[in-house]
Amino acid sequence: MDRYSQWVTDNDYEGFLDKLQMVINHKYSTKYGYQKLVNAEFNTRQQVVILRNILNDEVRHYQQFATMYLALTGREPVPNISREWLEDDPEVFFSSYLSEQKNVSIYNELSERAPTPLFREQFKRASADEQNHAIWFLSFLTVN
Repeated sequence: MDRYSQWVTDNDYEGFLDKLQMVINHKYSTKYGYQKLVNAEFNTRQQVVILRNILNDEVRHYQQFATMYLALTGREPVPNISREWLEDDPEVFFSSYLSEQKNVSIYNELSERAPTPLFREQFKRASADEQNHAIWFLSFLTVN
């Protein structure tokens, strides 16, 4: 039995795929929402630059997770928007902060359960990025 088949046998494969699909839906929603947030009128120029960098990370994460899903299932994911975005609400920074923090835990869990070293590393990197995003959103809330 090869290492991948052994991983499928030893692990909760369907649970991992379900969580991966959830993450893909969240990233898809986040890409959509952060694109709207970049264009919100209440942002400073510095915030727009930071938000564009965050958006670039989110697009990269989405692409990586979609590639993982394709590699594991042989099918392209069919993402859904799982979160409503109110880009004209400055409180969106707080909800984004909370969401990014939650993602850190989810990605750390998935990095431990991932079937390949590449997937584990991608989840670890995404977790670190999400922590940085959370810090930026927190700074938007505290620095005037």
